Amino acid sequence: MSTRVSPKLTVSPSHELKKHGILFDVIRIIASVTFAHGATWTWADDAFVDTGAWISIIPHDIWQYMDFKIIQDCLNVAIGGEYTKADFCEVTMRVLDATMVSPSMIIRAYLCASDRIPLILGIGDILTNCNFFCSYRSHSAYLEFP
Repeated sequence: MSTRVSPKLTVSPSHELKKHGILFDVIRIIASVTFAHGATWTWADDAFVDTGAWISIIPHDIWQYMDFKIIQDCLNVAIGGEYTKADFCEVTMRVLDATMVSPSMIIRAYLCASDRIPLILGIGDILTNCNFFCSYRSHSAYLEFP
C-alpha cells in the first residue's frame, strides 16, 4: 500500500505584474517537512518545493537542530543571485500533511550559514523516492511513496 502526502498548492496574483496591468498567477507548492535528530524528529517546517532545483537548501536556524553528514564543506553557492557559504550534506527527512507522514528518505542539501533564505526543498531527491503529481486546474498536488 502506498503513502500519499499532500503539500499545499497556493495560487495568487503577481502583485508586481498587476501594477502594470498584467494578470499572472504565482504558483507555490509548500510541503511540511521534518528532519532526523538523533532518535527523534525536528518540529515541522514549511518548505517551498522548487521544481527547478535538484538540491535542497536549509537555513542555519533549521539545520542547527538536525543530524547531517557533510560531503563537502565550505562551498560558495549562489542562491537567488547572491553568494553564501554552505556545506553540501546528506540529511534524513520526512514529508507530512495533516493525516499522513512519508517514509524517511535521505536527501542532499546545502546547509547555509545564513538565515536570510527560506527552506527550499529541491525536487531531485524527492523524485527518486516517490511520484510527484500536480494539477494547476484543480489546485492540488501530492507525493505518492511506494
